[in-house]
Amino acid sequence: MLSLAHWSGVVTMPMHRPSEFNMANEKKIQFQPTPNPNSMKFIFAKRIIQNGMEMFNSKEEAEKSAVAKKLFEIDGVVGVFIMDNFISINKVVTGNWGVIVPRVMDILQLL
Repeated sequence: MLSLAHWSGVVTMPMHRPSEFNMANEKKIQFQPTPNPNSMKFIFAKRIIQNGMEMFNSKEEAEKSAVAKKLFEIDGVVGVFIMDNFISINKVVTGNWGVIVPRVMDILQLL
């Protein structure tokens, strides 16, 4: 089980030690904070898009991507950036990573 008990709205994990979340189907996704406390990076062991990048700053823009559309359903998510083998999620300042991260992981395990 993913434990986020040490978080209090702002991620305090060191940048060099991403947390790991092992899926039942052997997928491994790591997540780590970015210099922006309102952004979290979710790193996959494989490429999730082949070329370029995708950036969505609203629910309306996210209509173009099934995964971004699902991520925007999470309360507090305000941005999704997809590139190569990672997805970055932006949250509102008042958003709580302890609530958001488990919901993001539930969606990402389906990729």
